Amino acid sequence: KGKYLHEMALRIVLTSLESAGGRYKRHIVPILSCGIDFYVRLFVRVYTSPNEVKRACLKQSYVHQSVACPSFHIQPVAKTNEKKTTFQPALGPVGGGLCEETGSKFKIGGPFWSDPIHSFDWVAEAIADVNSHKQGDFPPIATKPRLHGLLTAVSEELPDVPLYYTLPSLCETVHCTQFRMDDIKAALMNAGYRCSATHKEPSAIKTDAPNSVVWDIVRAWVEKHPISKKRKDNDNAPGTAILAKKPTLEVNWSKPKALMVPKTKATRFPHNPEEFWGPKARARRQKPVAAGEEGGKSSPKKGGKKRGGGSEASSSSGGDDGSAAGAPRDERRADETEEPPTKQPKVE
Repeated sequence: KGKYLHEMALRIVLTSLESAGGRYKRHIVPILSCGIDFYVRLFVRVYTSPNEVKRACLKQSYVHQSVACPSFHIQPVAKTNEKKTTFQPALGPVGGGLCEETGSKFKIGGPFWSDPIHSFDWVAEAIADVNSHKQGDFPPIATKPRLHGLLTAVSEELPDVPLYYTLPSLCETVHCTQFRMDDIKAALMNAGYRCSATHKEPSAIKTDAPNSVVWDIVRAWVEKHPISKKRKDNDNAPGTAILAKKPTLEVNWSKPKALMVPKTKATRFPHNPEEFWGPKARARRQKPVAAGEEGGKSSPKKGGKKRGGGSEASSSSGGDDGSAAGAPRDERRADETEEPPTKQPKVE
């Protein structure tokens, strides 16, 4: 199971939109694609262009996910020449058919949208509009801090790198202590690769580095912070196979200048608005009340008692007409009338 499921959901929906529009000679251009709370929200522009519809295969890919570790490979659906006039199926399989780190098999997912899922020019304009909005302006923005944080996190993502790793999944595979986000970013940047965070998962990292480089950084971290004997796996575990290989990359943990630049102040990952925040239980249909049961009949409670009063063995309650307790009035004889209770005289 890939830990990038939130972004995968966005890309699958975009592929569905592109496929639906292609039947009518239309294609889409994503503007903003976000995973918010427990739903996805996507904004796209739709254009009519038969020539662009032919290039839809170049925007889609499959993912080969290792069943034993977080390693994955992206397999494009098709390829084209330099002029983009002819299209052919892409060559595969990627990764040699087996995971290079653990020797395990792959699971295939997709097709999904592998092109950029945001228009960063539009996002920059939206951030400028939010920043220029002052209190009292119309229309008001009730969630301005949250909106500004979301757009800021989106603007910091790598545009051309689909899917991501998560730090807990990398560390739990080898049972090592988790490193900080700045540590792995520094190691990737010093190795000449790009990396960024995501707008949905605080512990996720996007990078264009291959799987081998990511695992070399994990191995170097384990050498720096050894694993205790109690946490080591057996010889057949995936973590043991990964750590058995020697790192080929010389990892530099010093912070580059790019990480020392102050970040934009924004609430990128706000806390939940209330305790136990999440989807509630689905609404259930109430049983309809049968005719004639509303007035007199009462449903029994636990323990064999009725709501009306008394147990089932009681004879009568109220009036001397001999009717059972809780019996409906409309079933009594018409000639029977209840005398109003007489008032007792006051004794002075």
